[in-house]
Amino acid sequence: MKLFYTSLLCLLLSQAIFSQAPGSLDLSFNTIGYNSFGTTSATFDNAQDIVTLPNGKMVFCGTTGVTGNLEMCVGRMNEDGSLDITFGTNGYFIYQNSAGSDFAYDMEVLPNGNILVAGAISITAANPKFSLLCLRPDGTLEADFGDGGVFSIDIASSEDYARKILLTPTNIILAGNSKVPGFTYNCLAVASCDYNGLLDNAFGVNGFNVLNNGGNISAYSAVIGVTGDIILAGSSYISNEYHPMMAKFNGAGQIITTFGTAGVWTNMSMLARFYDVDLNNSQLILSGNSGSGATDLLLESRAESDANLNTNFGVNGQTIIDLNPSDTYYEVIFQTDGKILACGTTGSAGIGAARDFIVSRFNSNGTIDSSWGTNGHSLTNIFANWDDAYGMDLYPGNRLIVAGFSAQTNTQFAFSRYMTAEVGAGCMNPLACNYNPSATVDDGSCILPGFPCNDANPNTMNDSIDINCNCVGELIVTGCMDPIACNFNPNANVQDSSCVYPGDTCDDGDSTTINDVYTENCGCSGETNGINEVNSIASIYPNPSSNKITIEFTGAVQGAVLLLKDIQGRVLLKKVVASNKESISVLDFASGTYFLCIEGSQSIAKKIIID
Repeated sequence: MKLFYTSLLCLLLSQAIFSQAPGSLDLSFNTIGYNSFGTTSATFDNAQDIVTLPNGKMVFCGTTGVTGNLEMCVGRMNEDGSLDITFGTNGYFIYQNSAGSDFAYDMEVLPNGNILVAGAISITAANPKFSLLCLRPDGTLEADFGDGGVFSIDIASSEDYARKILLTPTNIILAGNSKVPGFTYNCLAVASCDYNGLLDNAFGVNGFNVLNNGGNISAYSAVIGVTGDIILAGSSYISNEYHPMMAKFNGAGQIITTFGTAGVWTNMSMLARFYDVDLNNSQLILSGNSGSGATDLLLESRAESDANLNTNFGVNGQTIIDLNPSDTYYEVIFQTDGKILACGTTGSAGIGAARDFIVSRFNSNGTIDSSWGTNGHSLTNIFANWDDAYGMDLYPGNRLIVAGFSAQTNTQFAFSRYMTAEVGAGCMNPLACNYNPSATVDDGSCILPGFPCNDANPNTMNDSIDINCNCVGELIVTGCMDPIACNFNPNANVQDSSCVYPGDTCDDGDSTTINDVYTENCGCSGETNGINEVNSIASIYPNPSSNKITIEFTGAVQGAVLLLKDIQGRVLLKKVVASNKESISVLDFASGTYFLCIEGSQSIAKKIIID
C-alpha cells in the first residue's frame, strides 16, 4: 500500500537528510550506527585497528582473553556490522599461545587479500617478541609466510612490541618498542622482512636496529616520509612526566643522527604524548593528548625534516581541545579532500570512568570543521561505562568505520560507523561498478570490468570483475599446451608435463614389434627387428610375471637354445631346451619389456613383461 501523507513524507525526508549529515551515525550499520560483541568466554576483547575490504566487509585486530592471559585476535564483519562467521572459526582467528600474553596493534591488507597483523608474541611470560602474522583471506594462517604464517624476532631478549606496519615495494617494516635487558626503560626498535616473511639481513644490523638514548622512550606509531625515512612518534618519560617524542631511521634501518639529538627529538617544554602520525605533503600530522592528570585532545602539524611546528596550522602549529577531564586522540587519517579525522576517547578521568567514542574532523589548516557532528565532534556512547576508539578507516559510500572497546560487565569489541559526506570525492566514471553520481572530484577509486580481483576460489585463475560487476575467475584446466605435441589440448590454460612428441617412446599394443615410438603423424608404431614370431609354436605363462615364467612347446624342440634378451638385444639368460615344458625365474630382473627367443630349426621370439 502506498502512503502519501504529507507529514509522513516530510518526516522521512528529514530523517534521510539527517542521516547523511557529516558526523552522524550510519544507521545501515546494525540499524543504530554502532555495535559490540565479544569472543566466547572472554572477559577482555579490545579492537586496536580496522581495515575496509573491497567487497565492503571489514577486518579488525586486537586482543581477546581473560585478565593476564591475552591472545592475538582477528575478526571480520559484514557490511551491516554483524560478525562474518565464514571467517576463520566462527568469525575469528585467535593465535593460541600458552607461553604468555600476545598482543595485536596494527594491520594491513595486501593486494592479494592476505592480512598482515603486527604485535607481540610471548616466548615466555616475560619475553614478548616483535611479531607479524600473515593470514589468508579466509582467516587461516598463510603457511608459506615466515614460519608457518608467523614472522618474529627477539630484539632485546626482554619485551619487544611491534606497533606499526610500514609497507615498501619490496619489504615490510615493523616499528615499535624494545625494553633493554636489565633495565626498566624502553628504547625504539625497527625490523624488516620480505613479503615471504624472511628476515631482511641488509636492514639495520642483521635485520633490525635499536635506538637507545638512555632515556625511557616509546613509539606508538610510525610513517614513511616523502624521502623514504622512517619516522616514529610517541613519548619520552622523564622525571615522571610524558613529553612528545619523534625519531628517525633511514629506509635502510640506520639511525639518522642529525635529527633532533642523535636521532631523537623531544619537546621538553610540553607535557604530551603522540599516539599516531600521518603524512600529507611532507607535513606530519600528529595526534595524542596534552597535559598530565587531566588531558586535552591534541593535534599538531610538524615538518618532516626537522620537527618544527607548522605555524600555519591551528594556533602556532597546534590544535588543543578540552572537552572533558580525560581526552585523547589515538588515530588520525586524511580524507581525500584534505580534511583530517581523529578518533579516541573523551570523558571522566580514572580507570573505569564513563567515557565515549569521539571522532572529530578538522579542516586542512587545523581549525575545527563545524559541519561535522556537533561543533566538529561526534560522541558515541556504546555502553554507559568506558568506551575507547583506537582505529578507523574510510568506508565506501562516504562513511567512516571506527573500532575500539566498550566496557560493561566484560570488555567487548566495539564499532561505530559515521557518514562523512566528503566534498565531491568518489568515482566519477559511469561505467565503473562503484560509480558515484554525486561526486565532483574523482578520487581514483573506480573499479571497472576487467579489473583484477580475488574470487576466493582456489580452482580458478585470472580473476577479474565481469560486466555485471561480479568477481569471477577462469577455471583451471591442466594439460599439454604445445600445439606441435601429439597430445596438444586446446582447452588447457596451465601447462603440465604430459606433452609427447614424434620420436618419443610408446606402446603400439603389438607384441611382435619392438622400439615403439610416435611417428610424424603421431601414430604409435614399432619394428619387427627381423624376428618372425610364431604364436602356434610356444605358449608362455604367466605373462606379465614377477616370479617365474613357464614355456610350453607344441613340437620337438629338444636341443634348441632358449635366450632371454632385453629391449636392446642384450642376452641376459641362456638355457638349452631339454623338454617340451621349461621354466625360468625372473626374480632377479628389473620390471620392463623383454624378448624370449628360441633358436633351433626355426627361430622364434615372444615379447614378455616382467613386473
